[in-house]
Amino acid sequence: MKRSRRTSKGIMAPRRVSAICIVLLVAATTAFGDIAKGESMQRGRNEGTIDIPASNVIGTSNITAWTDIITGYSANGFRLEPAVGGVIGAGGIIQLEGRVVPFGGHGLGPMEAHLQMTLPGNDMLRFVGMAPRADLYLSTEIDTITPTANPDKPNYSPSLVGSLIIDLDWLALFRRFPLKTYFMAGMADNTQLLYRYNQLSGSVGLEWKMYRHSLFVDAGGALYKEKANTLIDNIADKTYAQSYAWIAPGGRYRLLNRFSILGGARFVLYQDRKKNNPITPDVLRLDLRFEAPLYFRETNTEAIRTLVFMEQEKEKKRVADTLAQAEARKDYFGEYNLGLGVNQVQGETFDYAKERQDLIKKRQEIQTKMDEIENILNETNADDSLIAQPEKP
Repeated sequence: MKRSRRTSKGIMAPRRVSAICIVLLVAATTAFGDIAKGESMQRGRNEGTIDIPASNVIGTSNITAWTDIITGYSANGFRLEPAVGGVIGAGGIIQLEGRVVPFGGHGLGPMEAHLQMTLPGNDMLRFVGMAPRADLYLSTEIDTITPTANPDKPNYSPSLVGSLIIDLDWLALFRRFPLKTYFMAGMADNTQLLYRYNQLSGSVGLEWKMYRHSLFVDAGGALYKEKANTLIDNIADKTYAQSYAWIAPGGRYRLLNRFSILGGARFVLYQDRKKNNPITPDVLRLDLRFEAPLYFRETNTEAIRTLVFMEQEKEKKRVADTLAQAEARKDYFGEYNLGLGVNQVQGETFDYAKERQDLIKKRQEIQTKMDEIENILNETNADDSLIAQPEKP
């Protein structure tokens, strides 16, 4: 029996998907023979979760390419959607992003483009960040039901909507609390159905950003209001009559201190749908993304973040060494020698209170040093070369 090569919208043969992923991975790996070595992290300041981008932009002339695969299951069955995209910094506070599905049901799949502008202070480790976006979507869903559609000539009109991103980077306030909080609100949830529904979407995310990797969880929901069309006698919904909510845990794993693999699983927790012509959101969706920086210059924001992590690691090592030395000076009864003449080394005694005060003093000196470094970086924001390569621990 001859094996079918037929594909449907957003679905392609698994063999072809695998081939595309392998080619992209090999191309990205061979393109960068000089991988960052040691503890130097190439961490873009625009890194967010898999569902919510950061408010920071990538930085002037920086370029990142990525590929992702989305697998979803809904009332309509399974879907498999591979895509490629990229981000380029067009200015100190502006970036351009594009995404396309290479193979859809009728050739090239849906496309989208985003123009994001962030607040000044993009190149600092700021606590509050905000960025409005203009979102352009080109659906490949055939429209033959809206009042302006021509059944003999399907309409693929683009949709231009907007969104807003706000995030809070708690590391800017508390140097031992690397949590980042994300908020995003927009006017698009299922971009393929923008021609048929007015949509409102919102999401919130929490990310624990470790030195190399991170863990995150996103949650959100969407509201749908059906536009006038022939399926409902050209009478539009008066309110947002349909909605659903979801949650999506995931994480970022960094390869070779440069590349990133992001993964997440989205589960629908709640649905409120109409009986006639209901929406069919994915009950389960799996996302897998591979990110590769094509051109990278370290920014002030991530240089400061790297210095904070390095100083924390140094301090942890000093604390561990001090405790190990104190443990070695205990007597047979498990008590510290405090000048009682038991197990003394060369007539010396171990003053635990003094060691503790010295440790507190060292911590204060480290914090003062970090504050001075950040002040210098903020004052010389225009000169990236001063901090392009942070000192290795």
